[in-house]
Amino acid sequence: MKYSWSPIILILRKIAKLCEYWNSLMSKSFFSSIRRKESDKMYTFRPYELVKVNYKCYKGIFNKGINSYPRPRSGHRIVCNDSDLYCFGGFNPNISDRARVGGRTLYLFQELWKFDLFTKKWNIVYSPTIEGMPEELASNAVILRNNMLLVFGGTGYPFGSSCSNKCFLFWPYNKRPKTISPLETTGEGPLPQYGQAVTLHNDYLYVVGGTTGFEYSCDVYRLHLVTKVWECISICREDIREDPKGRYRHEIVTDDANIYVLGGGNADTAYSLEHIPVFSFELQQWTVMHSKPDASLSPPGYPEPRKCHSCVQYDTDNGIEVVIAGGFFEDLAFFDDIWKLNLSTLQWTLLKTARLPYPLYFHDAATSGNGQMYIFGGVEVKGLEDDPDNEVYESERTNEVYSMWTTIPKLSEISWQAVLHYNPKLPTYSLTEMLEMGISMKFASRISRSTRLA
Repeated sequence: MKYSWSPIILILRKIAKLCEYWNSLMSKSFFSSIRRKESDKMYTFRPYELVKVNYKCYKGIFNKGINSYPRPRSGHRIVCNDSDLYCFGGFNPNISDRARVGGRTLYLFQELWKFDLFTKKWNIVYSPTIEGMPEELASNAVILRNNMLLVFGGTGYPFGSSCSNKCFLFWPYNKRPKTISPLETTGEGPLPQYGQAVTLHNDYLYVVGGTTGFEYSCDVYRLHLVTKVWECISICREDIREDPKGRYRHEIVTDDANIYVLGGGNADTAYSLEHIPVFSFELQQWTVMHSKPDASLSPPGYPEPRKCHSCVQYDTDNGIEVVIAGGFFEDLAFFDDIWKLNLSTLQWTLLKTARLPYPLYFHDAATSGNGQMYIFGGVEVKGLEDDPDNEVYESERTNEVYSMWTTIPKLSEISWQAVLHYNPKLPTYSLTEMLEMGISMKFASRISRSTRLA
């Protein structure tokens, strides 16, 4: 039987044309950038795992002596949105060239950094060259709302020798100013302190607790951001009421009705995370709520008392959830654990799949609200595994960045992470180009915003 090769040749020609068409698509910039080499790893979404973020470092210096990335520090504060992470201030006594900057305070970082979450690059936003920058740069309180960054309080060095009760507003997406000045306010404001915690509710900035370096409070003040008038709404009197003890380096989280105070302490002790002080916005008074332990653990099943830990909150289908990490209790205990608290049920859960690489304190954490948490800096404690009594150990400040998904986000968020994984050059595209590729405005605008100051 004689066999005809014509059909096979025709099929091969069609395959060749299809390959030619595909190669022409792959030669275009976008498709070329998503071609995976054999060495590329397949993207896997891994919630509840802490991973190191490898940011890009550059040799040399720029911007009048500022490094291309922030140096190791503690006592700083970070905040973030879905495009950028910001780091303000910090302290490091082991960096000799920080000893005196233009006659200013010792060992402190008078700077605001921006970390691009897409390009993994640091960029200095505000530097010591800007006249009027705050000089109290450790244990401030910082909030990011829309495109405004608010810095309140803080201390110089030696700690407590110079404290602040001033508000500074930074606009990181605007052109850098030549000068900056504190917000002009009236009314009865809090004492100059550091280690306080702040939150925004309606048109008010609430300030809770703090220390002068000698005395500790858990008083509550609020600043009306429209009229710029302070008022004191609660003075703690633990001698006659069940008000919380004075403290610093605590963390606060909120829902629509209350402020919840988590941990903190004074020079000698740290406070419980089992019994949570709660302040009512409406009643302007304190109560104490008893949280629930992690039933999967041996009793007591609560996080140990601590201060100088980190804390973030975010919305989920199960209500507001909170994650705390690290912290310490004087020289008695240093922590590398990560816990979750549901504000609706006050249920604690130890995240068994996630731990900090080392016990860590005086660090900070932030989230944009989608459940992806970032941790930066702090004091790492090493050698505890060989020193169970904490008598001999090493501690050093770090400038590492870590990230963890603390919840399962929407599928669109997971898909967006996969797109970024397979297309690392995507941040180089303009907003118009990304929209033409079919990327939604919700995600394309994140990259567009992050590159404005690059």
